Amino acid sequence: MEPTHCNGSNERLALDLSCRGKGVFRYKKPLDEIRSEVKRFAVSQGFSLEVEDITLAVQEACKNIIQHARPVDGKMHVECRVSDGRILIEVSDNGRGFDVGVLEHDIASPMAIYGRGIKLMKGLMDEFGITSGREGTTVRMEKKRS
Repeated sequence: MEPTHCNGSNERLALDLSCRGKGVFRYKKPLDEIRSEVKRFAVSQGFSLEVEDITLAVQEACKNIIQHARPVDGKMHVECRVSDGRILIEVSDNGRGFDVGVLEHDIASPMAIYGRGIKLMKGLMDEFGITSGREGTTVRMEKKRS
């Protein structure tokens, strides 16, 4: 996984990660690398108190792709941009989409092992949204610099 910085001023970070196969545990090292790259980028852009929230939300979005999406090309894409004191993050795949309407009624038990990632991401970030269809899924998140 090689990060791509664009725009000369390093205001953009793009990462691609292979996610073929099943099981999040087999992806611990790559997920740690994504967390590390996103953290490094956020800190370089002046984020500090928000960094742990940002990296945890990105990790949760990536874990959902590994567990559910089965991307056609076997990859997930993470892109971070900074604009007007906000970090804008998109985590996407070209896997099988899903009906995002089910998220409105899907309430996980506090003791459940799975099912709280979406709620967690919403709580960690200032803005959160999901679009999904036949071409895949994109999670968009924003966090304001304090």
